[in-house]
Amino acid sequence: MRSPCTTTAFRAGSVFVLIFVLLGTAGLCQTNTLIILADDIGVDTIGAYKEGASPAPTPNIDSLAASGVLFRNAYAAPTCSPTRATYHTGRYGFRTGVGWPGQALPYSEFTLPEVLDHGKIAHALIGKWHLASGNDPNSPNLSGWSHFSGSIPGYFMGGQTYFSWRKVVNGKENLVTNYATTENVDDALKWIKSRTGPWVVSLNFNAAHTPLHAPPGSLHTYNLAGKNPNREPIPFFKAMIQAMDTEIGRLLTSLGSSTLARTNVIFLGDNGTAGRTTEPPFQSNHAKFTVYEGGINVPLIVSGPAVASPGREEKALVCTVDLFHTIAELHGLNARSVVPATLRHPLILFQM
Repeated sequence: MRSPCTTTAFRAGSVFVLIFVLLGTAGLCQTNTLIILADDIGVDTIGAYKEGASPAPTPNIDSLAASGVLFRNAYAAPTCSPTRATYHTGRYGFRTGVGWPGQALPYSEFTLPEVLDHGKIAHALIGKWHLASGNDPNSPNLSGWSHFSGSIPGYFMGGQTYFSWRKVVNGKENLVTNYATTENVDDALKWIKSRTGPWVVSLNFNAAHTPLHAPPGSLHTYNLAGKNPNREPIPFFKAMIQAMDTEIGRLLTSLGSSTLARTNVIFLGDNGTAGRTTEPPFQSNHAKFTVYEGGINVPLIVSGPAVASPGREEKALVCTVDLFHTIAELHGLNARSVVPATLRHPLILFQM
């Protein structure tokens, strides 16, 4: 029998997609998975990629790359909701009907948390959802997540800001005035520290999506005094990225070395950088909402006990849709064996 920890390649359509080389025994697979999803973050915004002219300081994300594997050719949809639906279902937008921001993920889809239930793996989604129908506060739970804490709309609207926003916890809504990026990390830590067995957490930041703003001064090093994000958006955008990176550092440190040693961390962008915050050599008209490289080439960094030969770069083509099966295999599960036959599409798994 093939161990769930063997090297795996996925075939999506006619393209072979190498995810990453897995090490160890089946026992190693019974660890944890932390998915960190950043919003409107292209490869130009992360220092480890060395593609942007002057990216914000991201030492904690860069450290994940140094201790893991950086995927140079990772691709997503050019907008957020379709990308989120791909890793939730392992299916492309033309199959799920989620092809544009704000389109709802049908409850008929078989999702990643439902796969994890077959292995009795605890799971939670923290942060931005953006796959609800009519902003239904129960949508994440009805889509399979046993615990949800975050924002249902795709972005803060109707007077909401990162400092005053409507937070939903398992269908119940209340007003929160804690900085959203910080609140998300607080919630992730609270839930993780209550676990005794293996878990999967999808930590979906709103950052660095609009509304652009000045984060708390303790989280970034930019001087934004006297500046207006409507006239000078880029410094505020970079401050938001640095603030997110700072909070990622707090999260990883707070997990403790023993937990972190058993946790595979996947850092991912949902689409490319927005046009108004794009800097040369990237082009603002080849950014988010387009299928140019600037709109669909996203950061994907994996670090943890399942990564072979840490500190390397992988140039193979990968796609966000592949994460569904990969995360299942990290926990010793064969997603294809539990997905209903009516939702299966041609997919061949190859052992190398």
